[in-house]
Amino acid sequence: TCLDTILLGEIRACQRANRILDGKMNRCHIEDFESDPRLGLPLQELKAFHVTSLDRIQRIESKAMGTLVGISVAMPVLGGVSGLLGRNGALGGSSTALRTAAGTILILVMVYLLASGWLALRSYRIGTVYRPDMTDLEPIATSRHYAMVLVHSTVQNYRLASMRSNSLIVAFNCLRNGLVLVGLLSALIVIAALAAAPVSSDGCCGLLRG
Repeated sequence: TCLDTILLGEIRACQRANRILDGKMNRCHIEDFESDPRLGLPLQELKAFHVTSLDRIQRIESKAMGTLVGISVAMPVLGGVSGLLGRNGALGGSSTALRTAAGTILILVMVYLLASGWLALRSYRIGTVYRPDMTDLEPIATSRHYAMVLVHSTVQNYRLASMRSNSLIVAFNCLRNGLVLVGLLSALIVIAALAAAPVSSDGCCGLLRG
């Protein structure tokens, strides 16, 4: 259905893309890079590429934290708006259809914000960051093996970053959609309050007259 596509379409697409990337990561082994042309590069350059991959993951994690901050700000606003839907709220005396529409929007906002928070938190837990360990260094291992580990770790980290980025993009879109609906709900409440306000003999709304 259209509603199913709106709510779950992006999440399902993200999961499909991440499953493909996860499969590639699981099938990727250090030995696969024995003939990789990048092994001819200086070790310092390979180290720099690896550090860049770690920086990218760090930036994505920072953006995920920003999304969670946005959700923490939106929830109190949502709580304040939802209070206006009660019996004594701005929509208390409105028609059943209007209150039903407002309630539906409120539920959608909650779904979007919860999905956004879940996806942002999940982006932290996707996969494992790849780094060489002590056994990959000389004299325990050869410099060629160390170079292979650097290339393997860099490739895997970029795939991991793509998986986390996919999840974060959907989280941000859910947050955006939730905030748009909060704005729509607020506008609906204002319109209902103006429509329910008494009109004076001079034709002015009581709310506008103060």
